[in-house]
Amino acid sequence: MMDLDRPFVMDMDRESCNDIDGVSIAPQQHSSNIYQSTKTRKEGGGHTMAEFRQAKHTIILVQYTRDPNSRTYLDFESVNGGMDGVVKMYEAKLKQLNPDLKNITYDIQDLYTYIDSLTDLSALVLDLETKTYLPCGKEWIKKKVFQVLKNQAA
Repeated sequence: MMDLDRPFVMDMDRESCNDIDGVSIAPQQHSSNIYQSTKTRKEGGGHTMAEFRQAKHTIILVQYTRDPNSRTYLDFESVNGGMDGVVKMYEAKLKQLNPDLKNITYDIQDLYTYIDSLTDLSALVLDLETKTYLPCGKEWIKKKVFQVLKNQAA
């Protein structure tokens, strides 16, 4: 159980891109750095905004640096899976920066700072009603990540 008022502790023995909350990300066989979700997860409810009520499939678009070659995407079956993917990106970065530490502690503000430090981060969320992808920016992602972590803590 996670308490959002306290810092998070990351278990450094866990693989950086493997199985957090039942969602695992595996590299696709492709010439560029592309990842895809390997777990289907049903969404428990929807976003509080009406247009995200029936949203499911989520594509996270990320550009890590100003170099256009750092662009990639992550593909998830749910919004919650996508937000877990954003958290995993941050935890992988922490593991890369602190390879000798078994546990790393961080809080939600550290995660927000990481999100803001990315050159670009956005989400495309499928609305099943209109069969279109709805674009969502960093602020929406930060709010949704907080919501997902809060639900995991409950």
